[in-house]
Amino acid sequence: MAQATVATPGRRLVAGNLPSPLPDWKLTQVTSLPGFNEWETAGMMFYPMWNSTGTLVVQPSFLTDLASIPEWLWSIYCPYGDAFGEVWLQSAIVHDALYASELCSRADCDWTLLEAMQAQGCSWFTRNTFYTAVRAAGWSVWNKHTPKSIAAARQMVSLIPS
Repeated sequence: MAQATVATPGRRLVAGNLPSPLPDWKLTQVTSLPGFNEWETAGMMFYPMWNSTGTLVVQPSFLTDLASIPEWLWSIYCPYGDAFGEVWLQSAIVHDALYASELCSRADCDWTLLEAMQAQGCSWFTRNTFYTAVRAAGWSVWNKHTPKSIAAARQMVSLIPS
């Protein structure tokens, strides 16, 4: 089972022994507001895309809210893992990076979340709950993107062709 330290505001997250293609990651919380937390990656991250289009590269200092889960659901599904030991933090970062940069379609971004959660060892129920949620509501974030926000994200996120 995946192991990670429990995140609390102002505390650094460091994980080990995660069954994922992203073996080394660290995050620092940079914003903590009621109902909103923002995290910053503290190292370069790589993720081999499921459709063999290449490897996703996320630069250090990429900002993410992890999994965009309403705070009232955090007792069941918090933004980085749950009380049952499932951890989806890396999957959430990959998804946020793909959404922000629009390097692929929204459908491919959402499918990548599903695939990454499976690679991290999340249960069928959890990963399909997340997938259904992003398919149903992800448009609200996707439609807020501007050419300027996409260009800024692409300074932090890239896809190296296979």
